[in-house]
Amino acid sequence: MKKVSLRTLPLGLGIVLAAMSFVDTASAGFLTFTDRASWRAAAGGGVGDLSENFNTFTGTTIYGNPTGVSAGFMNFATVSGNYGTDTSWSIRDTSPLSGSQTVNGTSYVSLVSYSPPAGDTLITHGAIAALGFDYRGPSNTPSNDANPLTLLTSLGDNITGPTILGSSSGFFGILYDAGESFTSVQVRDLTDSRTFFGADNFEAYSSAAPPVPEPTTLAVMAVGLAGLGFARRRKRTA
Repeated sequence: MKKVSLRTLPLGLGIVLAAMSFVDTASAGFLTFTDRASWRAAAGGGVGDLSENFNTFTGTTIYGNPTGVSAGFMNFATVSGNYGTDTSWSIRDTSPLSGSQTVNGTSYVSLVSYSPPAGDTLITHGAIAALGFDYRGPSNTPSNDANPLTLLTSLGDNITGPTILGSSSGFFGILYDAGESFTSVQVRDLTDSRTFFGADNFEAYSSAAPPVPEPTTLAVMAVGLAGLGFARRRKRTA
């Protein structure tokens, strides 16, 4: 293909192309949130179309087995499909474990990273653009703290979350902001490969609002278009 010089193009078009050459082509990106309202607003506003609070579960339901346990729009299992008799990997009522404990006085799920990747909790679901949940730190700290929590998504991103200590509680949400979707998250602790904590009130968006162009991109395009307009005016007065 013949290389085209900007000098051979009309002035205005050359300015537009030159301006656009300074805009990077962004790869897939994600955002993290520690406030549910801000996360909802970024995902498009309103409440997510998918949710689960585990209130239909009673007693202890262990998910550390080959098939895992379905809860609403999610399935909880371990990466290896093992730990089928250990209550650390379970959806349970308000009674605390040696590590996890209830988030807000109702049933909850115990999320785990242990002897990775075999003992890591694996959450699978349909294609979604955003996922968020409430959490509460482990009852026996510091051995089971998340330092910090990391979520590995099906897109291959290790997303760093909050440091979850024994006294910690809060919200953590992730959002892919350029139209991507993911189908799983794996719970990880990349510091000491061990964490147990309670999670509840999961919420997700099966699609998110269209990405908004970055201010720098808009500014560069405005400069180019202004140059194009100037070139047209100059041509008329020539």
